Amino acid sequence: MRAGIRKKLSATLLGVALVPIGVLGVYGVHRTMEALREMALEAAGRAATMKAHMVEDFLQATQEDMLFLSLISPLQHLADTLGAHDTLEVARWQEEVGNILATFSQQRKVYRKLIFLDNQGRGLVQVYSDGRQAWLIRGVVDSTLEVPGPLEYKVEISDSRRRKQGQLVASLFPGEILDRVQEGGLEWGEGVALVHPNGEYLARMGMGFNGQRLREDLPELVARKVLSGEAGVASGVQKDIVSYAPVLLFPSSGRLDAGYWVLVERRPKRMVFASVRAYRRMLLVLGIGAGGLALVLSILLSRMLTRPLMALRDGALRLGDGSLDHRLAVRTGDEIEEVADAFNHMAEQLQELYRDLEKKVREKTRELERAYRELAQSEKLAALGTLAAGVAHEINNPLDGIQGCIARIRRRPEDSEQTLAYLDLIEEGLERISRVVGQLLDLSQKRELSLALTDLNRVLEDTLALAEYQLRKGGVEVVRELDPDLPKVLGDGQYLGQVFLNLFLNALAAMPEGGMLTVRTFPRDGWACIEVRDTGVGIPEEDLGKIFDPFYSNRPSGGGTGLGLSVSYAIVQEHGGTIEVESAPGKGATFRVVLRAI
Repeated sequence: MRAGIRKKLSATLLGVALVPIGVLGVYGVHRTMEALREMALEAAGRAATMKAHMVEDFLQATQEDMLFLSLISPLQHLADTLGAHDTLEVARWQEEVGNILATFSQQRKVYRKLIFLDNQGRGLVQVYSDGRQAWLIRGVVDSTLEVPGPLEYKVEISDSRRRKQGQLVASLFPGEILDRVQEGGLEWGEGVALVHPNGEYLARMGMGFNGQRLREDLPELVARKVLSGEAGVASGVQKDIVSYAPVLLFPSSGRLDAGYWVLVERRPKRMVFASVRAYRRMLLVLGIGAGGLALVLSILLSRMLTRPLMALRDGALRLGDGSLDHRLAVRTGDEIEEVADAFNHMAEQLQELYRDLEKKVREKTRELERAYRELAQSEKLAALGTLAAGVAHEINNPLDGIQGCIARIRRRPEDSEQTLAYLDLIEEGLERISRVVGQLLDLSQKRELSLALTDLNRVLEDTLALAEYQLRKGGVEVVRELDPDLPKVLGDGQYLGQVFLNLFLNALAAMPEGGMLTVRTFPRDGWACIEVRDTGVGIPEEDLGKIFDPFYSNRPSGGGTGLGLSVSYAIVQEHGGTIEVESAPGKGATFRVVLRAI
């Protein structure tokens, strides 16, 4: 008798319950608590590092702003005019650059000032901002008298001859940097500050940083570590945890010696070690035994259940991929083995059903192919019926001429010169009749696809000649835009002629009051393209997706079989091409046939 999963699970739980409660012991709890404390300190350090990276991203964006501004054309023009000593042009470009810098500062709201200095240190363009509004200071100011701040970026400006003509200087709002970091969604602690390596505060928020310098708020040893340029965490600061990380002023360089600040966070220990206290409370509630029970139970259950269940999963995946001959070999002596046996039985049935289904599908496919060929032939004959009047016209005209020539020959049989002339006319008329009949026979023949090098322009001309009378009778003007350099394609000219004939007749039906039919050919990236465009009633947008469906027709009842475009679509696909349609109600329709060129 097989042992059930429930019995196995009960035995496992019983064995776990008998494990001595003191396996973990006090030592294990102590180690876990220490590990949690270390993790909490590491998390505090990572938080400071993340915020430092956010500040670096901000500074990187500032450098990119400076590079962008240095490349604007008005500033380049100003540099060129400085090099040319053109005073009037300098004044004009000063105003232009000033307006651009003022607009930029108004939008960004992080720059305290944007100044363009010439090589003598004079401020030719000066824009100041209070964080809410920017304004332009006109005139030349000796900016060498200003003390440069710690939050300044500079970029050299050269003229078109690469001669230095000055530099663009940007001064930042320190508080705006911390505000941007805060907008990033990170949780702030009790206090955060940006500090210069000399210990001066650049910006600060919250509590814990109240002095003028960092050394006034932290012990000397801790302050020295913070300002060293390394990342770390210090826990020996009264009841607080201090985490810090360097902020590279030029992040792309990756070097401290290029300049850095320090981001410092100060949080109460109760906040940092909240997870440690929560774990201690959890241990009191659950007990050491419950934790050990869960651990051992998970290991045993994974060993007992994972292997056969994985086999079941892999078998199901292989079955889904079509490997119907795959069988499972699971011998667990329980319900899982029964499931595997049922799976194998199901796979055998599916394999047998699949063989039967393949056989039936092949039979039905052959029947559908025969039916489709018959439908295609019937559609071809229907198109020929539509052309009957035009064909009759093409035959009757030369027949009338032949009869007239015969009558004149009978009246004057002795005039051999006249007889020869009339015989030439009779021969010409008979050739025309023969050509029309030959085209009809070619189009109506039911035969297999025969591929050969085909001149699409010639096929289009022949097909237009066949439909010319019908189009002219319907008041349709034909415009030919045939590219003489159109490459040939590998195709069956008769079947392609049927495609074009269907498109011409569809266009005729779409223009009951007459209109214009444009036939255009052109090459495109190794393909030959044929466009048939009419000025008819167009096709509703909701019908475009089913325009090539069999038996679909948007003509009035009895106005079409609904097979013409479906047959044309199939013929083009058999040639390895595509047929597309673009249309809108009242704006006509454009059908585009695309075939691979040779």
